[in-house]
Amino acid sequence: MKNPFLLHSTADAAGVGPSQPVLHRKSAGAFNRAVAAQLEEIVAIGEAAQSAPFAQILADDYEISADFVAEMLTKAHTAQEKFGLASTSSSGGKADTAKKQAAEDALVFALRKIQTGAKLTFPDSRAQQEKFYVGTRLEEAEDQLSLIAQTVLQELETTTLKSVTPAKIAAVREALAAWDAITATQGNTKLGGQTDRAQGQALLKTAAAMSRQIKIAIDGEFPYDGHDENGAPFTTTRKRFHIPEYQPYSYTPRSE
Repeated sequence: MKNPFLLHSTADAAGVGPSQPVLHRKSAGAFNRAVAAQLEEIVAIGEAAQSAPFAQILADDYEISADFVAEMLTKAHTAQEKFGLASTSSSGGKADTAKKQAAEDALVFALRKIQTGAKLTFPDSRAQQEKFYVGTRLEEAEDQLSLIAQTVLQELETTTLKSVTPAKIAAVREALAAWDAITATQGNTKLGGQTDRAQGQALLKTAAAMSRQIKIAIDGEFPYDGHDENGAPFTTTRKRFHIPEYQPYSYTPRSE
């Protein structure tokens, strides 16, 4: 199967050899819209959970207290603020240069070579693969890319992976050094935006996990194939809590 992140990697017509892979990357606007939509969903779930009769049902039967819901909403609202600050910082700073983009692409590509080795070596162990960030969309992890690369290099000091040669490890080190050198030149405004974004992502992750607990409880209390005392299905309630109207709610931890 072709790598979905590569536009091309074959020799050009002149026979010069493999060209540098070009990465498909979700645009900043699309990413921000997706984050905004997820936070809006969490807030809607929280507000629904605070209303009658759901607040009492969640507290009495599922140990999801009013404080729990309030904390989730606080995290979601704070995340919205953090992402807003990060967006302001990004728009106020200099645009990324072609050199920086090339350095990021090179590091991502080098890390993917290591991840391939991890998948070949540990085909049935998600825990081992995750040590090499298999399942992480590296092209969307700019703020953590340096840390990811450092962690992978540390793991390689004690772990031998199939297909991972000294040259591939050296490529990661070289690409990491180039990436760190470029990002170190960014100003305090950019760094502040990165901090806000990272904090927003952490808050979003926690709030999303909390909202899933509410979804699970609502799915159990108002099943997709159930109905109220008047024979009406629970579709309206399920839609309000953003769970499927005609099938059970399920969540599978993200993996490749």
